[in-house]
Amino acid sequence: MSQLPPTPPTDASAGSRVPTVSISPAKPRSPEVLEQLDIESQPLIRNFSNAVENTASADLLFKAIFKLIDAETDCLAMWRVEVDAAEPTMQHSSVSDENANAVWLSVEDQITAVVNKAKEFDQICSAVVLPERKYILVAAPLDPQATDSESGEVLAACFIANDQTPLRLQWLLGIASQSVSRWVQRRQAEIAQAQSQTLTDAIGLFDTIGDSKSSTEAAIAIVNHLRRLLKANQVAMAEVDAKGNPTLLAVSDVEKIDAGASNNKLLLSAIAQSVSAGSTITYPNQDAAKDAAQILPLKNWCSAAGASSAISLPMALKDGAVVGALLVTLGDDVQGDQQQPYVEMMTGLIAKQFDVTNRANRSTAQLLKSKLRTGKSTSWKVLAGVLLCAGLMAVPMPYRVKCECQIQPTQRRFVAAPYDGILEKSLVEVGEVVSKDQVIARLEGRQLRIELAGVEAEYEGARRRRDSSLAMREIAQSQIAKSEMNRLAAQTQMLNNRIKDLEVRSPIDGVIVSGDMDKVQGAPLEMGQNLFEVAPLETMVAEIGIPEAEIHYIQFEDSVTLKINSFPFEKWSGKVQQIHPSAEIIGGETVFVAEVEIDNASGELRPGMEGSAKIATGWSPLGWNLFHGAWESLRYWTIW
Repeated sequence: MSQLPPTPPTDASAGSRVPTVSISPAKPRSPEVLEQLDIESQPLIRNFSNAVENTASADLLFKAIFKLIDAETDCLAMWRVEVDAAEPTMQHSSVSDENANAVWLSVEDQITAVVNKAKEFDQICSAVVLPERKYILVAAPLDPQATDSESGEVLAACFIANDQTPLRLQWLLGIASQSVSRWVQRRQAEIAQAQSQTLTDAIGLFDTIGDSKSSTEAAIAIVNHLRRLLKANQVAMAEVDAKGNPTLLAVSDVEKIDAGASNNKLLLSAIAQSVSAGSTITYPNQDAAKDAAQILPLKNWCSAAGASSAISLPMALKDGAVVGALLVTLGDDVQGDQQQPYVEMMTGLIAKQFDVTNRANRSTAQLLKSKLRTGKSTSWKVLAGVLLCAGLMAVPMPYRVKCECQIQPTQRRFVAAPYDGILEKSLVEVGEVVSKDQVIARLEGRQLRIELAGVEAEYEGARRRRDSSLAMREIAQSQIAKSEMNRLAAQTQMLNNRIKDLEVRSPIDGVIVSGDMDKVQGAPLEMGQNLFEVAPLETMVAEIGIPEAEIHYIQFEDSVTLKINSFPFEKWSGKVQQIHPSAEIIGGETVFVAEVEIDNASGELRPGMEGSAKIATGWSPLGWNLFHGAWESLRYWTIW
């Protein structure tokens, strides 16, 4: 890089000329100039794009931009300048190297003026410094979203002019400014995608934890789910009591835990260290200031497990209470510091869900033991709690029967073979949406066309015989030939109709429910043979399996709310329109099938989709809603 010579003297009495600056904002370029710049700079544009895509941090991006510009021009220095109208001096940081500070001091007044103009006009500005040697100063404002400064930043550079024109230098810094904006947008998109993926993963894990019947079952679901998401070698989880003592609950892909095994002791020791520290511990750790004794248990575990890296962290609630802890053992191709943000985010999301499941599934003995441990249970509090619970049990609430459901079409249309023939090609697959009169299959027509050609030839021969007989006044022969022509014309019409029917068309708008004809292409078909089954999509029927024990609570026109597994954030509503008179066994359970018609104008619902339904049957006390099932079962077994 060229070095900036001493600043020309500014003392007029010494006989030297005072440096002058001519500031000019970027002007629109003519099409010829733009075309020339675009043609000449295609490799350079690709290099800027590569820098945007392959740079991990903003500082590295600015360094890469400077290298690209320095390779194309004679650039003395480049800076990021923070512009604040309330501050008399500008805060600048070097993008190029340590020589940039010396260059800044040499052209401070001129570069300050250019930066202020660029900020004022909000466009690229340049200036030429005279007289002894020609320097070009260029400043380009950065997108406010691309900087951390509230007042805004400007990218500025100092060039030795040589053969470079201000137009090209303005263009280069404009491309650099756009590259910074693109990098920020790409980075924001990656962060949003990572957050979305984390939320999706957490929702799937929440469903699994919610169905767990104990803390151990929930822990098994957590470790196995996280191991798959993180592609880890192993994930272990411990429960932490009120005193901070961890108990190993689950290890991924391990059915039964031997607490006395040496490996499990090392595992529990590493988990206990993170609980005691109250923070995440990773091995290897890039922070040299980290206490080596704090990392030692995790290091010992990695040595015993043959792993290169691991993460141990507590599962803490918002109030700081620790309900559990995780230890993630990673493979050789994954580093702990790379996975740490994702693991911490997932742990924060599942900690509360695990705590809720753990509390909901505690036994009476565990609850009593917890109360005795706290020492705060008194008789009046117990009495107040009992009265409050009794009052709550009397509050009327709508009773809803929860059922499984499946989506089916309201009607089905069958598409049959119009006549005997050979299937040439099937044009649709099961599940594909089709429109009315759309061609969905094609039959072989070669034999029909051959037969049609023969009939047409026979017709032409009969016509000639008729004309000859008429010419010779052989009336009888002409009548016979005319009858033959009529017969052949009818046969020609029939063959033409068959050829037209070679294209099998859908009778309605809908979706192909059945008819996988790809496997039988070239096979003979019989007239009337069913080829496809088409179902309309405008209206669908939800078939709801009502448990036998709940059927006497269900009435016609009861309101129904549906949730489909494929659309967990959407709901459909309807009313019970029909209940089948006889029971059916579905999934090993005796149920009565009820039908609910639902609108499907958007076409989201497809036949065969499954979900859940809640049928509102009326208002009853909360206590009856919660315990009537147990009461009825007790009566059934005790009063025979």
